[in-house]
Amino acid sequence: TSVKMDWISDALTGDLGDEKVVIFANLKNSVRSLHYRFRDEKIGFVTVWGEEKSKAARAEARERFWSDPNCRVLIGTKAIEQSLNLQVARHLINMDTILNPSRMQQLAGRIRRDGSAYSQVFVHNLLTYNTQEARYMPMLEREQALANWIWDENDQLFNALDPVQLRQLIGGN
Repeated sequence: TSVKMDWISDALTGDLGDEKVVIFANLKNSVRSLHYRFRDEKIGFVTVWGEEKSKAARAEARERFWSDPNCRVLIGTKAIEQSLNLQVARHLINMDTILNPSRMQQLAGRIRRDGSAYSQVFVHNLLTYNTQEARYMPMLEREQALANWIWDENDQLFNALDPVQLRQLIGGN
């Protein structure tokens, strides 16, 4: 059982029933579990992950996701972070989180690209309560604020920090 996988199944058979969706899962066992669920629920899907080393097979999976109306879901691991245009979808479901804001933005960039038919895309970050995941989003926001400051970007969170908070942010305390 998995609360996250239950939410994904409910979304794909409910509100997102007519949508193309990209799902990011960090663990191969999670990908395998999604395979079983989607097969049982008769949800068409393809997978791009490290288990498939062939560039041709990955390209074929991407093409099927784009062109086959019965293939509604692309499941990917870190293998989808770069060089994939998936703007046929407007929903990204992050079942897992990478604790690096730039890499999370890379994932969102798979669907948020020039040439998308959608003016808005939606990123769903699945985090469970009362676990370490509850701290992930604030931590990613702080890390992004630090990166923005280093690269001279404007960030309201960083500008709002006092010197003690700034030292804690940089020192990781």
